[in-house]
Amino acid sequence: MDLKISKTVESDIATLVLAGWLDTDTAAQLGEALSEVGTDVRQLLLDFQAVEYISSTGIRMLIRAHKQMHAQGGKLTLLHVGPAVLDILQMSSLDKRLDIQ
Repeated sequence: MDLKISKTVESDIATLVLAGWLDTDTAAQLGEALSEVGTDVRQLLLDFQAVEYISSTGIRMLIRAHKQMHAQGGKLTLLHVGPAVLDILQMSSLDKRLDIQ
């Protein structure tokens, strides 16, 4: 499966809208998009509404994004997380570490 990412940045808020699978084959795309966000961003919103699946590699990318934002004095928020992805985040206890809305 593919992963499509669209990015918008307004002031110090970046929003990445993801669609598809976040797995071993597509995690590098998210890594590249995260690198492009920049250090001025204080809030990173990841919109998961159209994400169908996340693998352990995708989970590692979320942890990386969380650490990156924390180091910048910012915050990572996951939006519109569907039940299948939420189940995986709960199994890995990331629902306790990440802001999921």
